Amino acid sequence: VVAGWGGGPAGARLGVSERAVLTLVLVHSVAIPRAEGLLPEDSWLSPHPTPVDELRRHTQLPIGELEAALRALRHAGLLGQVKAGEEAGGYVPGPQFHRLTPAARRRLQEELILAAGPSTPLAAAVRARRSAR
Repeated sequence: VVAGWGGGPAGARLGVSERAVLTLVLVHSVAIPRAEGLLPEDSWLSPHPTPVDELRRHTQLPIGELEAALRALRHAGLLGQVKAGEEAGGYVPGPQFHRLTPAARRRLQEELILAAGPSTPLAAAVRARRSAR
């Protein structure tokens, strides 16, 4: 989903584990709540953190690799951690998402559609629009 996002020096790219974990957080904290009408179309702020247990259930990464990816993503500003309080704690998109241009937000939204529902009519429309370009 976010293969070109840097996690350090200019030009650095995220590894496979970091991309997988970031995709899971975006799907669970942004894409699903947005599809349920709980988030505005263009917002990357989410009051719906993805709990670590949810990440563990939906990934095949060993726990040490998952934790390392979460640390790297927090350090890069791609994830924020919400501490447990009234609601369960978890992870939400970090401050880097506030810096996206409108075009980058649209591309990322399309990537989330393709990741969350690759067989849906909406995903087919995204692929058709891209192939027409």
